[in-house]
Amino acid sequence: MKRFLIFGGAGSFLLWILLSIAKPMDTRTARGAAVKTLDNLVKECLYKKVIKEPNPKFLLPILANYKFTPINGNCDGDEYNLIRANSDDLSKYPSFSYDVITNVKTCFHDGPIKKLYGCSARRNGEW
Repeated sequence: MKRFLIFGGAGSFLLWILLSIAKPMDTRTARGAAVKTLDNLVKECLYKKVIKEPNPKFLLPILANYKFTPINGNCDGDEYNLIRANSDDLSKYPSFSYDVITNVKTCFHDGPIKKLYGCSARRNGEW
């Protein structure tokens, strides 16, 4: 019985520590992860183009609250020449895009305020 109480108490304490560490990603962290991931994809693609890799592609990242396009990982972007981090909920998280031709970074959202987590405007914002 004493062993159960000792291990049960230690197990509860360990569970409490793990739950206090494992917090859900807040909106600032989600936005930062999306921007950093998109920026890394662009750098990876630029590098592959510099070394003249034929048909350069990137691996599609998996990130909470975001989907990346083009889904085939084409470094030339989608039909609009964009590599994008598309938000699952535009009222909470902005979407971000990078134009592979012009090198322009834009963003948009449907949040309650003009500027939202690094996106300067609801439409055609900068990041």
